[in-house]
Amino acid sequence: MEPKRPLQILIVDDEEPFRKVVSVVLQDRGGFDVEECESGESAIGALRQRVYDVVILDYRMEAM
Repeated sequence: MEPKRPLQILIVDDEEPFRKVVSVVLQDRGGFDVEECESGESAIGALRQRVYDVVILDYRMEAM
């Protein structure tokens, strides 16, 4: 049986404290590879570079 790979998670939010808390909680629980983006533009760039299993998205950010 193949070992499970960690879930790839992208957190997109313009509020740094929220991103950090969610990221730390997920990483502490294990089994998650978490990346953070502070803007919609940077998230689009990340999504062009990598495939994510889950995106946690603040859909009310300025400039998008």
